[in-house]
Amino acid sequence: MIVAFNASPWEPWEKPFTHKYGTPLGLNISNGTIVSDNHPELPAFVVWKNGEVGILQTVDRRKTRRIREAVSGFCMIALNGKVLPDAGYSKQLMPRMAYGMSRDRRYLYVIAIDGRQKKWSLGATGSETGKILLEAGAWNAINMDGGGSATLCVWDEARKRPVMLNRQTANGYQRPVGSNVGIMLDRSGVR
Repeated sequence: MIVAFNASPWEPWEKPFTHKYGTPLGLNISNGTIVSDNHPELPAFVVWKNGEVGILQTVDRRKTRRIREAVSGFCMIALNGKVLPDAGYSKQLMPRMAYGMSRDRRYLYVIAIDGRQKKWSLGATGSETGKILLEAGAWNAINMDGGGSATLCVWDEARKRPVMLNRQTANGYQRPVGSNVGIMLDRSGVR
């Protein structure tokens, strides 16, 4: 694993958020197996069995057999090269986790924005996050599970362990989440 980050929002959502188990919201598929398929209105990051990838505003449920991996987010924050106006969850200034995909679908952009930390970062709205991703080169962007769950890690080869790149809010612990995405390198390339 060279990089890993949290993905879908999850439930139950009850304080103190130390649940041992959580169900990811939306469509979540791991290695071709459906893990969850609720809230069909949620957008998703999808890896098809033929190797194509995309960020979809809606997923045609008749095509789930063709999907190898999928994780859903809260909402689209950019679509067809344009930032979307904030609504609901995306209006709040908070820590964010978001993915963006280039127009040719060759590049995935992942961003973790710290928040709720005076003198460090107060966070961002969904549209601010969408704007950052578009400036980086994304065409479509999706707001994933953020808040105290926002986590972006890379593998530190020298220390032989994962290292978190962002600075989470003062949870006092690393929050368990409903789903994650990891990108690995193998001899044949990225998978």
